[in-house]
Amino acid sequence: MKIYGRQVSIVGYSSKLAIEHLLNHIESPQSKRWCSVACMARTMYGRDTAKNRKAVRKNGRVLFRRMLDRSQFLVIEYGESHGEILAFKIYEKDVDLEAQAAQLQIDRMSRRQELNAEQMAIAKKILGMPD
Repeated sequence: MKIYGRQVSIVGYSSKLAIEHLLNHIESPQSKRWCSVACMARTMYGRDTAKNRKAVRKNGRVLFRRMLDRSQFLVIEYGESHGEILAFKIYEKDVDLEAQAAQLQIDRMSRRQELNAEQMAIAKKILGMPD
């Protein structure tokens, strides 16, 4: 549903809408390319509250896997103090800082065994990394 020109989920979290929202961040010239957790919470739940931000963070891994299924890499920015998710962005090869963030993310996911071997291979292929 659109409210004041902004797409908002009427059923709560939706990976399909989250991906669409992230694509809009890239395509919109006036928009920031990074999507904060607060921005995603407003899109998924209509409001930016602590509870809604927590729900968005909880679904971060699901969103990452859905993006891999589409052969896209979701770069996730983590906070330094507790490692909680701060923002999301679809990976773009041209940006050096993104390549570094993606490498750190892959290392972190590997240490935590968050991806199976097939998912890890897809992620490395997207990033242009050797197996």
